Order: sequence, then structure tokens, then C-alpha cells
Amino acid sequence: MIRLSRAQTVLAAIGVASALTACSPAVSALHAVSNSSRAPSCRGAVHRHCSVPTPRSLIPRGVSSSPAPRLAGTSPSPSPTTPTPTTPAPTTSTPTPTATTPTSAPTGTGSASAYACTVTGFSDQCGPYSDPAIYGSTAGEVGYVGNQNVNLASGETGTMNANGLGDWQATVNAPAGNTAVSEWSNSNVMLTQPDNTPVPLSSLNSLTSELDIIPQTTAPGTSEDLGWDVWGGDSGKSSSDYNYEMMIWSGQINRGTCGGGTVLHTGITFGSQTWSLCEWGTGSTGEFIWYLSDASGNAVSQEDTTINIYAMLQWMIARGYYPAGYGLNMVTVGSEVCSTGGVPETVTVRKWTLSKS
Repeated sequence: MIRLSRAQTVLAAIGVASALTACSPAVSALHAVSNSSRAPSCRGAVHRHCSVPTPRSLIPRGVSSSPAPRLAGTSPSPSPTTPTPTTPAPTTSTPTPTATTPTSAPTGTGSASAYACTVTGFSDQCGPYSDPAIYGSTAGEVGYVGNQNVNLASGETGTMNANGLGDWQATVNAPAGNTAVSEWSNSNVMLTQPDNTPVPLSSLNSLTSELDIIPQTTAPGTSEDLGWDVWGGDSGKSSSDYNYEMMIWSGQINRGTCGGGTVLHTGITFGSQTWSLCEWGTGSTGEFIWYLSDASGNAVSQEDTTINIYAMLQWMIARGYYPAGYGLNMVTVGSEVCSTGGVPETVTVRKWTLSKS
């Protein structure tokens, strides 16, 4: 376990950035992020789900965290029923990890009693972990697992049990009727290069990922989505780190239409899979969400899914949604919760791979 790791600090920035997404069909919120040289912006849907957010500044590589000024986001004004979140100030305490050697992840267990790490609340993470099956977690950039505070509701609780990046179980109790994304249970790997610039997509020939994630839905008021959150910027420019957010939902429960986003395309195929694309916001201040669907755009949920992230990003570039010089900063996977209906609900990750060539 480690408190305020570099990965967690950045996730906190893109977390409160990340989702104040309205969970009701009519409203959406964003995952907003900023970096040290840009004012925060509220973009996208899921992880950017925020109404009028006050995100923290992104902490560049090698720079210690410090409180960031509270700035209003720039996303379009959502429905007046969307709660206005207050960004919690980042802690300035010195990180005190309890483990310094990356731990290789074992095969998924699915049994809470067999997990080696348990953390409660939304400020600590399990890790660091190194996993040869996950690009970015072996060569100096290890990954972490935890419940991320996005916009916690009063009384919300969470516990994370983990053995590795692809073997964990999170239990969250979020109030019934909560209508904004409150937390993001996830595992994450930082891909940003030592010079604090994204990894150029052009340097890769492929990027695929498998995620086996199982939600336990017990309450009719549950509202959540499951899948990937991919963050990128402009190659060679640290000033654009985390400018682009692309969520990929392999499953969703009572999330309406992309958490309130606008459907741009339906019936897009990558291999044997059919996807639909949504946007929250516009242009460089927008967040994009792919979700599994049928040809007409009706949502489909799948537990064990393998996706072609490279093909999706190339599709986005070819149609002008992202620049030709797009680069990767971070990939995270998990469950984004709005409400569990006021009862504890568990999501289990049995496998995660991230492969590149």
C-alpha cells in the first residue's frame, strides 16, 4: 500500500476531473484534467463527468504535489439539477510507501479472503505492481489499484482488495438516487515518457487490451459503467498531457445515453465488435465515449472483452477527432459508480492485459 503515489496524484487530478458525470440520461458530467501550464478544463463524459468542476492541476513527472487554485471548468452548462462539486484539496504530506519493490501479479482469485492488500476509503492504493502482461507496468512505470475519489457523496464508503493490476475486487456503497459519478475503482498504468511527453501513437504498431470485469448488481437503483479510460496528448508536448480522454465502455447499468452525452456514430465495427461513439463537450474540450452496442446504438454489456485500442485511436485520428501527432499518457480500467442504490456492491476484475507491438 502507498499513499499519494505519483500515479495516484495524477489520477486525483484527472479524477476530480474525471467524473462528475451525471448518471441520469438527461445530464452528463466530465472527467476534467489540467496540467501545470494550462487552466483546468472540464471535458468528456464519464471520467470527465463534471458539471462546473474545480479540478486540481495535473502534477508533471518529478514535481511534488501542492494545492492548486480552484478554477471553474469550461464545459457547457448541464442541467441545473446536476450537483456542483467541490474539488478536495490535494494532500501535501510526503508519500510514505509501505512497499518499494513492485509486486508481480498472480492469477486472479475472485476471493476477497485471498487478496494480499486491502485498503479502505478513497485516498490509499494497493501497489506498486509490475505485470508482464500489462504494457507500461514493467519498465520503470509500475501500476496501482485503488478507489479514486471523484465527487464522493455524503456517507459513501469503499474498500479495495487486490493482488495485482488484473486481480482485484472493490466494494462500494454509494447513496441511492445519487446522480453524479462519485468514484472510480480502477487499476492504472502511466505511459508518459521521462521527458513528461506522451508516447507517440506512431511509435506503435498495435495496442490491444483484454478486461474481464464482473459487476455485482443487487439494487435497482444501481448506476455504473465499466471499461477503459485512455488519456493522451500531443506527441512531443508536455503542455498537452492528458488533453484527450477516450472512455471505452464494455458494460453499463442505468447510464442512459453515455451518461448524457451526444451520440455521434452508431454501428462502427472493429473486428467482430460493434460500437457507438458519443461526445460530451466539443473539440479539444470534449470527451469521447465508445460503448459496446448493436448496429442501432442500443447498449450491449459484456464481462470478458478484448478491444483494439490502436484501431479506435486511428479511427479517431482519421476523422479529425484527434491530431495526427496523438500520444498516450495513461490507461486505466475499472468501474465508474454513480449509485449502488444505497447498499454495498462489489465489482471484480479477474484479468487485465495491455499489449503493444
